Amino acid sequence: MSLGTPEGYANTAAEEVLRLIYGDDFEGCTVSLDAVAAPILAALAAYEPRWPVIEGLEYREGLNAVGGRATRGNPLHFPQ
Repeated sequence: MSLGTPEGYANTAAEEVLRLIYGDDFEGCTVSLDAVAAPILAALAAYEPRWPVIEGLEYREGLNAVGGRATRGNPLHFPQ
């Protein structure tokens, strides 16, 4: 599984969640990364983009899942 896949991103996010709860050594952790990643993958799979119309132009809303964070794209926000 590559980090560039939804599964890779979900497992990375799951690892970060478990690290926050159990610490870097995961001591006492009884749950697998796959079990924590499953609801993340389900949420990504269930996502349905909106098609907002802004000033007469139709935009496709996107979902970015990069670096363990998922955000909705905003067609009016342009990074400086």
